[in-house]
Amino acid sequence: MKRNYHPKNSKAEMRKRMSAKSLKAMLAYKFLNEYGYSNGLVAAQAIVEDIVRLVEAYFVHQQHLKIGEMPWVASVKGQSQFYGKNIHNTEKKVIKLTIFHEEDLPKEEAEKTKYRRIQISRLVRWTKEANQQGACLTIEDLSALSLMSISTISEELKEYQGKDKASLPLRGYLEDIGRGTTHKKQILNLHLQNYLSSDIARMTSHSKDAVDRYINDFQIISMLSKKFDKEIIPVLARKSKTLVNEYLKICRGYQEKGALAARQAI
Repeated sequence: MKRNYHPKNSKAEMRKRMSAKSLKAMLAYKFLNEYGYSNGLVAAQAIVEDIVRLVEAYFVHQQHLKIGEMPWVASVKGQSQFYGKNIHNTEKKVIKLTIFHEEDLPKEEAEKTKYRRIQISRLVRWTKEANQQGACLTIEDLSALSLMSISTISEELKEYQGKDKASLPLRGYLEDIGRGTTHKKQILNLHLQNYLSSDIARMTSHSKDAVDRYINDFQIISMLSKKFDKEIIPVLARKSKTLVNEYLKICRGYQEKGALAARQAI
């Protein structure tokens, strides 16, 4: 009797067998047989789904990029910060940055001025593009992208923000970390002048939630400073020591001017 090598449901069976060779199936096998998830099929499958989505996002297809664009990994903005939080335990995503734009083309100006203008234009553009995609770059990102030193970038951005009276949405500015968080003083100054959060957000290029968070953090740290030693405040406030010290410095400045007492009396 001739053996039938083509079962009734051969197409469905073939799809099922071929799916066993997919990336998802190979990862599931690893988790179930090598990583101790033999009794956690549902958990393993959920992890595999997340990994596959991450891989697909990480390797951007060339057809999704325009000429002059490149993919870059950046921190997702809006993440809560706490004591001990750093770049290694921060959620990240793949974004697209315009490395070359027509605005980078030379204009009739002195060589030194032209080069500096292009430098600053790129730094500002990359920072804003990341922000529009729900992410935020760091000074280190800008240094790697531009091949400029961190100190040079810091000076250039400090001058740009002072001249344009606007804060750039870098990670240090948005998440209250790093050395360049001078935007908080600007926001708190406006708050102490009785501006509404919505107006402050518009004036400083921040979201209303971010402005409310800065004000709330400042008020909490200011209150804690009256009852506890500054060494314990980072733990109580769940903020980094650097951030707490910065708020305390701002607080002392306001107390010396009497602005804080006047605001609290309202």
